[in-house]
Amino acid sequence: MTRGLFSSRRDVQARELARLAGLPPKQSATSFLMGGITVVDGPSFVAQFEEIVVRESYAFEFSGPSPVIIGAGANIGVALLWWRHRWPAARIIAFEPDPQVFEVLTQNLRHHPDVQLNEAALSSRHGEITLHLLGADASRTVPEPEHAWPAIQVASRRLADVLADIDRVDLLKLDIEGAELEVLEDSRGCLDRVERIFLEFHSFDGDPADVATLFDILATEGFTVQIEAIQRGVRPFVTRQTDRGINFTSNIWAWRESSAPSVV
Repeated sequence: MTRGLFSSRRDVQARELARLAGLPPKQSATSFLMGGITVVDGPSFVAQFEEIVVRESYAFEFSGPSPVIIGAGANIGVALLWWRHRWPAARIIAFEPDPQVFEVLTQNLRHHPDVQLNEAALSSRHGEITLHLLGADASRTVPEPEHAWPAIQVASRRLADVLADIDRVDLLKLDIEGAELEVLEDSRGCLDRVERIFLEFHSFDGDPADVATLFDILATEGFTVQIEAIQRGVRPFVTRQTDRGINFTSNIWAWRESSAPSVV
């Protein structure tokens, strides 16, 4: 576990995480964790902290001082702070389209002014796009047919355009609530400069080809893949379970053989 992002006493940390987990949804709060952080939703922060800081799900080996990282769906900056703690000189380009969340992100990254924060959605188009405000860490550009969530227009940037200005990306992290397939498909032919991809993949009810398309893109672009299911049905043959139109969510790690992880 990463030293310096934890309290020296694990019982103190555990009590703080329990306090935040018990807060009402979408209630802002401050915490001493990670050197002092503002959260927009206690339970969602706890889930991020456990995945990113405790499990180190975004860890990768890099021998130099300055990896290049693109983080889309930056939320309040937990991953950015973790990367900066590990590599103080890392070049980080982050995207967060939700204006209220972006304000908190800016506050949390105030001691890292050279991290490039973009108040924009990483998308398959340049200009503007509709953002559906589900709150916390779930706002998304993909509409949800069962609910009419409040929506606003936000700036959008094409991943393909961002990659065109960078020679090498050591990690591309996509947590963009269902837009990841569209973005990757639009970026075919531009991913050769990306060494590793972490993405949270969402399969929508009624779109059975999504998974096949995703793996075709990654395989064609030369990536090896590992997958971990997050949301799945207990008895899928009996009951089809969906969450805001999503029937399957998974973490996917993809890497090139040139940066293949160690075998244990």
